[in-house]
Amino acid sequence: MCEQAIKGIREKVQIATKFGNVLGPNRTFLGVRGDPEYVRTTCEESLRRLDIDYIDLYYQHRVDTKVPIEITVSPRTPSYQLHICGLCT
Repeated sequence: MCEQAIKGIREKVQIATKFGNVLGPNRTFLGVRGDPEYVRTTCEESLRRLDIDYIDLYYQHRVDTKVPIEITVSPRTPSYQLHICGLCT
């Protein structure tokens, strides 16, 4: 639905989306992930699902205590895909 709302006006809107919560097939909470592979994969999935070329604000919804935050937020995707990466506490 979001991808249809921004068609033709992408340059006029800011897109923010989050990552970190792992959900099962029926949307049950399975845990938290912040490893680079998961961050990269979910970013690519968001880009595809929203049908956009970049995300303005991509933020971690829950901190994965097993992965140092410096690893989670270090550059893991091409810079043209993300403008800002943030954290939520």
